[in-house]
Amino acid sequence: MPPAPAVPLVPPAPEPLARLLGLAEQVDADTEVPLGELDCAHCESLLHQPATLEDGLTVCLPCVKKRRMSGFIGEMSSFGHAQNVILSDLAAELRPDLAAAVAARQKGNACFAEGHWAKAEQAYSEAIASSPDLVLFCNRAIARLKLEDGAGALADSLQAVALARGPKRPMRDKAWLRLGQCLGSKEAAFAMAMAGATPQLQDVAAQLSEEELAKVEVWLKEGRCPGIEAQLPAKAPRPSLSFGQEEWLRSQLECPLCLGLLWEPASIPCGHTLCRCCLARTLDHAFDTAPSCPMCRKDLAPYLAWLNARARAQRVHGGAQIPVDKKIAAIIERCFSEKERLEREAQVRTAEAEADGRDFSVPIFICSMAMPSVACPLHIFEPRYRLMMRRCIDSGQRQFGMCLFPGAQYGTMLHIESFNQLPDGRSQIKTLGTRRFEVLEWGEKDGYATGKVRWLEDVAGEPGPEAAAETPSPHPSAARLRNAVQSLLQKLPEEVMPSLEQQLGPMPPADGKDGFCCPNFIFWCMGLASLPPRLCYELCFGDAFRQDAEKRLTTILEVFEKKIRLAKEREEPSPSPEAPHSPDASEAEGE
Repeated sequence: MPPAPAVPLVPPAPEPLARLLGLAEQVDADTEVPLGELDCAHCESLLHQPATLEDGLTVCLPCVKKRRMSGFIGEMSSFGHAQNVILSDLAAELRPDLAAAVAARQKGNACFAEGHWAKAEQAYSEAIASSPDLVLFCNRAIARLKLEDGAGALADSLQAVALARGPKRPMRDKAWLRLGQCLGSKEAAFAMAMAGATPQLQDVAAQLSEEELAKVEVWLKEGRCPGIEAQLPAKAPRPSLSFGQEEWLRSQLECPLCLGLLWEPASIPCGHTLCRCCLARTLDHAFDTAPSCPMCRKDLAPYLAWLNARARAQRVHGGAQIPVDKKIAAIIERCFSEKERLEREAQVRTAEAEADGRDFSVPIFICSMAMPSVACPLHIFEPRYRLMMRRCIDSGQRQFGMCLFPGAQYGTMLHIESFNQLPDGRSQIKTLGTRRFEVLEWGEKDGYATGKVRWLEDVAGEPGPEAAAETPSPHPSAARLRNAVQSLLQKLPEEVMPSLEQQLGPMPPADGKDGFCCPNFIFWCMGLASLPPRLCYELCFGDAFRQDAEKRLTTILEVFEKKIRLAKEREEPSPSPEAPHSPDASEAEGE
């Protein structure tokens, strides 16, 4: 009997299909490998027409739509339509081989879309020769499947899986999808069988592939991809950047406004990049003029509206919502790490010096009379004060000084309790007075006033060390003042009380814990009495009242007792509208 004809087999793969699935069940996750500085955050290839999105990541311009559809980002703020100028220049200078690979890849995509599988496969091969990456191997794998080249498609899909970087990469699912498609074809399934297998064993292998490939599809859908790097071809080496031209690179990474190395680089929709703080200051002036890019004058109104909407949602200022360009920040961190570390250290030391009082210089808002324990709501619209408030919040201190007039000798520190960003960039903030200070030296910074200060306290009327150890008790006149204030407040309509508390803040207790003469309660009463600002300034900071706190207490007590007398006089019966206005009637009503 003549021997049975040999069954043609394609070259075997590194591991049988059963072994592949066995490893898949045992491995939990792979090690994440970081992307390169010029790799797309979506397709993981070298960036082609880089576009920075609102989350700070940069993708190829053709990947923008795919990135949004994948659910990684869901907001629209005019990002993703223009190329990032800095990254485009870096890619062209540092990776000149990229142009040929990109051209071949685009040619392959066009041929594949037209159904020219062979031309597409050839174009992808040319691109792989210049820049082998995961996307090209995936694309060539599907092209080879169309050409019924199961072995070649399987080899490409295995190489794509080997290049996949970790379980959370968007392109990892695509690599494993291509592998699943290859294993789902008859030729690729037979390629997983052992060499020299009989026709019966081939039938068994085909049957196993149909059963076990269902499990592969489930894993792919759930995103649990097995780690089989040890059984796969060696990973192709990733191209590393070589920054030999340091001066050229530094010039590319300079802020066009401050001319320094980019600090927290922020890319805007038009593709230009500024320091985050420089961009925030540019947007501060949007109250006077329409916001635009300082480089190309492109309208930034949609971008500013997006920042303000995010700021309102999170109750912070708009500058805090400016995203940092992660690609450019990583390049600066790698190439200028020492300079960046020194600049960051200088910023931290400056903040610490301001926090603990060394050379204590505070920003000062010259606007109105502020007092300790009294609320001071403010409406911020001038660019210089927008900048000042943003710096106060970013520093973590959330405080600034308030003085009544320019050159004032005294003022009060205000703590920012709430910050409400308005859609047009203005803001409403609620502050509360904390402590008084004396201005030792006036200064100016970026348009707003600053001052070196020292804290100010009352000389008399404060509890001493012995009194502090005992239960504090208020001055008798403080109790009289509290009763007088409460009697007046009880006569106000109930609907007035919420607005009154919003304007002045909650009434401090008159229990003597802050001082024998209850200064915080007195300051609140001064705000309630609506005294002239100059009189409040004298009562709060004047030497006569600081050296004798009891004098301040008795002065305010007299003010409220007078208000009570006037209120009682107004409550006395008045002539009826129908009564004749005769002298006798007036005298009778007055008796």
